[in-house]
Amino acid sequence: MKARKLLIQIPLYAVLLAGEVRDWPALCRKLAEDGRAGRPGPAARVWDRLPPDAREKVAAVARSGKIAPEEEHPLMAALNDGLRVPDLFHKADVEGLPLAEHVRGLVDRLGAGIEAGDAHRLNRAVLELIVPNTVALAGRGIPFGRYMMNSLFVAGTSVLIQMFFSSLGGFALAKYFFRGKKLIMMVMLGTMMIPGQVMLAPLYELIFTMGFMDSFLGLIVPGMVSVFGMFLFRQSMLQMPDELLEAGRMDGCTEFGLYWHIALPVSRPMIGAFCLVSFMGNWNSFLWPQIILHTSDLFTIPIGLNQMVGTYSQEYGVMMAGTLLAILPVMILFFILQREFISGLTAGAVKG
Repeated sequence: MKARKLLIQIPLYAVLLAGEVRDWPALCRKLAEDGRAGRPGPAARVWDRLPPDAREKVAAVARSGKIAPEEEHPLMAALNDGLRVPDLFHKADVEGLPLAEHVRGLVDRLGAGIEAGDAHRLNRAVLELIVPNTVALAGRGIPFGRYMMNSLFVAGTSVLIQMFFSSLGGFALAKYFFRGKKLIMMVMLGTMMIPGQVMLAPLYELIFTMGFMDSFLGLIVPGMVSVFGMFLFRQSMLQMPDELLEAGRMDGCTEFGLYWHIALPVSRPMIGAFCLVSFMGNWNSFLWPQIILHTSDLFTIPIGLNQMVGTYSQEYGVMMAGTLLAILPVMILFFILQREFISGLTAGAVKG
């Protein structure tokens, strides 16, 4: 029940507070210090708008210097409630801040009344400026190398696991006959017709229950088996003569040995094609990692690139450079596997 509640709240947070809070302890420390000391300024006014329970959580995070992943969403909700207030700041609070021209126009309307949507944009812009190292960094100091290594690890591990289980399942479907085989294949094909977004809620609850939130296991485990990959390998292994397997059995080869020493080498073109397609899918995955990852040290390339654009501050040059570097591994893999990829795509196209 708790997992469902958190999942329902996620899209609301994404709309109200666009962009991730990069450093919760530093943000909470700034709000708590200015608020408790009664220093006049934007941070103290945000502190005053927080409800008592939110203040206690902010103070606790400021003291401990760390925050649990499940505490981020309630704090973000409380912060958004404060940022929607039209009279959060006065003109004297924002004097001297380097606001953009369109935001400066909103400041001029503070005394005459301002709509809730404009108030949220203004308040968010001020928050980004008073805590520039915690909210909307827009590419400055982002550990791009770490994001690259995270993506390489997740994508590489997922591809190897998917290739093993998919080829093993495809071998069983192609070369073994058992009761209910056609029904199983029909059910598997039916699952391919279900959009992945429909399964987000139950998948989120399952990963939350298993304790894989905010971890690489939460990214790897849901994609360990690919139905699409199983049918790719099945079609490839159907062309393999049964006589090869019979010869292997006569030589004393085990059933797994038949798969490992005969079926896999024969399916090499399909392995190259599947590895390339699977790697691209895992490398470019954005929605699922965005939902379950909360620690910046675990972010993958798509999530890292998304951090380079803030609500009111963008560094498109840095983001474009990061995008170029992000596509290099995919290009290198394609050039390495292009022969197998083309052979796998054309397998079965010519008869005889």
